[in-house]
Amino acid sequence: MLRQITRRAGLFGLFLGLPVAVPAAVLGAGPLKAATSLTQVGQRVNAARHAFRQGLAAFEIGDLEIAERLWLPAARAGNADAAYHLALLYERRAPGGVAALFWYRRAARLGHSDAQHNLGLALMNGEGVPVDMAQALYWWRKAARQGNVDSQYNLGLVYALGRNGVRPDRQRARYWWLQAARHGDAAAQYNLATLYASEPASPDYCQARRWFTASSRNGFARAADALAMLPPQRTGCR
Repeated sequence: MLRQITRRAGLFGLFLGLPVAVPAAVLGAGPLKAATSLTQVGQRVNAARHAFRQGLAAFEIGDLEIAERLWLPAARAGNADAAYHLALLYERRAPGGVAALFWYRRAARLGHSDAQHNLGLALMNGEGVPVDMAQALYWWRKAARQGNVDSQYNLGLVYALGRNGVRPDRQRARYWWLQAARHGDAAAQYNLATLYASEPASPDYCQARRWFTASSRNGFARAADALAMLPPQRTGCR
């Protein structure tokens, strides 16, 4: 039996700094002036990083007002990490609210994979927006192609079971669970093995054994039981 679960991305600690435009006057300046300007740019980036870390510390202890004050300028300036964390903040304050959705969408458009993942969840579940499975899949695919394992997992689940008008597609389910399984996701490994073992025409017990074993080694308890239920291992399995 497939393990049915959808997952939401959590706190993401990476911060790359504010995008800083170099003034046109600097471009034609001599070496000394350009070097000074680069130092100033570095100082601004370091200050932005420091403010962001302070926001993380405030968020983790529940001081949302301080975190909001520290992240909002960066988010408005187009920083994807700040926009994503601001969405997490607003979601903690009002789950499924409009403010969280706004910043998830902003961060998703800026390429933040966890924001793309969470936006897909909101669209699938109708949290603050009408249910739109086509858009949910769109954002999950974008996140999955950046290596977001939760989106890879959820794509596999949707295509395996069919949901909200999506037709079941075992081939696509296998493809996305394989991506997540290769990243070490135990639940994806378990579900991938289940697909191989339950192929209607020709079950592939070699691949099923391989992925049930990997899932079990990664701590997924149900995989060991499934492994014991497979037919005896045949020669020729790798």
